[in-house]
Amino acid sequence: WSSRRDSPHGVMGACNSQAQEDGKLVGDRASPSDVAEDGTGEPLLSAEEWAMFLAKAVPGMGRDDPFVYDPPQLKEDATGALSIRSIRNLLCGLDYFTPRARICVDPDPPCCIVSAVIGSISCCYGNISVERISQPDAWFPKMLQVKDPLCPRKLQGVYWFQDNNTSETLVTIQDCTFHSERRFDKRGNFNWTHDPTIQGSFIAHPAVRSITDPTKFEVEPSGKWVHIQEPSFRAWMYAVQPGEVWRRPDGRTLPTRVGDYIRINWKDEMDPTTPVIFMYHLRKVVDIKEDGSLEYLPSFDELRALATAPDRVQASCLGYCYPASSVSVEQLWSQWELPNDRQVIRFAVDDPARAKAPMSRK
Repeated sequence: WSSRRDSPHGVMGACNSQAQEDGKLVGDRASPSDVAEDGTGEPLLSAEEWAMFLAKAVPGMGRDDPFVYDPPQLKEDATGALSIRSIRNLLCGLDYFTPRARICVDPDPPCCIVSAVIGSISCCYGNISVERISQPDAWFPKMLQVKDPLCPRKLQGVYWFQDNNTSETLVTIQDCTFHSERRFDKRGNFNWTHDPTIQGSFIAHPAVRSITDPTKFEVEPSGKWVHIQEPSFRAWMYAVQPGEVWRRPDGRTLPTRVGDYIRINWKDEMDPTTPVIFMYHLRKVVDIKEDGSLEYLPSFDELRALATAPDRVQASCLGYCYPASSVSVEQLWSQWELPNDRQVIRFAVDDPARAKAPMSRK
């Protein structure tokens, strides 16, 4: 399923050996029980569980729709907890949820709440900053200063949570704690940006982030599938492979590159034959060259253009509401997909815990 050149979702042409290697998170040399020698980073799944999953898993929306990208939470008729409809209806259309939500954000009243949350993080935990996507040179180099020695080069750089509608925008993987090339853990408190909105600032608060820390990852031996585990859920990522062409249901090509990932939740977390209920594109926007310099990818140009674009839909009620009676889900998503140029971040390089167990730094 990774590169079906005989299907409408494949693409003709040979891929060179380097591209084939870059399509994998780790090499095939990893064994199903690959863990660190000190006993940390225990496998999340047994060899039998991996075998059962891989026998059924198909990248995309299912066996009838391989390599089709169609995030269910963004559809007009979606009703899941993370669907646009459900989130909007929670407070009768009051906009606390879009990346540019104004309520409680300075200078809009009550302006003190978001500022107070960010201020409390600074006071109690330190190390918090509000940066701009449109000015990456001012903060991306700092974001990329921490790198675990076991992190593969292909996982280094900055990723964009495109189509993830939960106030998260940018993240790095290279600062994870790598127990092995196949098992690593991510602390959500650091190098994981959020919108400076009432929802984003609360999610960014260490007291909230720590509830789900760490997010645990395990890569299957071929490197194509990644299992994700938090206390409240399990999920999956698929590594885009050389030669694949992903499409939307209407036939439009989804812009992907080797090094991107498609994040998927199925209704049954461990059964990929059940319906997909959540999906987004974890898209690399900044890569790190062999000489250590940063390469801004075309995907970053797209991200910056969206982040600096004017609003597409004007909220009613002094700019605070998107009522269902006047704004459709499609219209709301057209506004929702515009990132907030400003991002709340706590830098991994300033994590006090790293002073006790420092990782390699450029």
